Formats: sequence, C-alpha cells, structure tokens
Amino acid sequence: MGILGSDNWTEEYHALIDGKAQVDVYVTWRKDIFFQYPGQEPQPAITKRYRVADPQVFLDSLIKRTPGDLGLSPGELLDEAGKRFTVMKPGLDLFDPDPPPVAATFDLESFFVEIKEPAPTIQRIGSTANLVMQFLDEYPDRGGKIEFIGWAKAHKAVTSIEESGQITWIDPAGRQQVKKTKSVTNRIGDLRKKRQQQ
Repeated sequence: MGILGSDNWTEEYHALIDGKAQVDVYVTWRKDIFFQYPGQEPQPAITKRYRVADPQVFLDSLIKRTPGDLGLSPGELLDEAGKRFTVMKPGLDLFDPDPPPVAATFDLESFFVEIKEPAPTIQRIGSTANLVMQFLDEYPDRGGKIEFIGWAKAHKAVTSIEESGQITWIDPAGRQQVKKTKSVTNRIGDLRKKRQQQ
C-alpha cells in the first residue's frame, strides 16, 4: 500500500491509471468540515479512514493538481454502510455573505493507494465431476460404486444407469451426457479426497 506523499509510489499511480487500485483517505475531525449526504442536512465529520468511491475521479483531481494547490479533493467517499457522501467546508466569497459550501481538500499524506489483487480464476467443473460432487453431498465420507448406482437410480437428472454399461444424465446446462458407468464411479475416490482437503 502506498501513501501518496511518499517518495516512491509509481506502481500505485500506474495501477490507478489501469483501474486496478483503490484509494482510502484518512479524515481527521476539524471544526470547518462536515459530511454531506445527498438530500440530508450536514453532519459532523467523524475521524476515520474512508474508501474513495470513484478512484478515476480521484485520479483526475490528482492529474490536474498543480504545485500551488494546498490539497486534493477525494470526491465522494463511502461510509461503513456503503453510502456515498462528500466532505465539505464553508465557502469563501467576499461578495457573498452566504456562499455555498465547497469540497474539502486533504494533504497527499492523508491518501492511501492499494493495488487490488486480481480476482481468482473460476475453475470450471466438468459434467462428470458435477454429478459425482452431487453424490458426495449425500455421501461425503463413505460409499463407492454400489452406493453411487443406488443413488443415481433415484436421482432426477439420471435417465438410465447400468452397472456394467453406461450412465445417461442431464447436466446443469441441460445437455444429455452419456458415459461408461465405470468411468464415472472411478472419480468418486479422487474427488472425495480433494473435497476433504479443501
């Protein structure tokens, strides 16, 4: 996790550009800031670390920042319930006695950029393994070929089964599958072992 104000956060910056990073900001209570939820009255700020709702909006602010800027606006934040809000401060206008509030800004050191881990790849399960896993749901610790054949005869997806012949069933995708019964029952031991190791 990189802090924006630190010397070396190139990796985090590129992850932001690629949409592979999330940003948090640490908000410290001050008298001059408040939380504004859409359609609600302003609420007092609460000291806490909050998730930036739109990292790309934050990135745009970061890119447009000039050396003279005093801070950076994070855009909308998310509270612990996932609701969006904005940290605001009273506006300043010499010609307007009641200026509208403006977004509060924060020092770069208040921001944390974390590179998101890639989502784990979903391992596809074959139709034979799917059928055997259904059997193992009911027989997790015991049962082999004989128990499987008895179970398959009563299973709604299995249309026919012969002990020394073939088994025919409809897989979850609605396709008919035909395999040798022995090749299906041979998978029981291996899949049970894998299942118990998980």
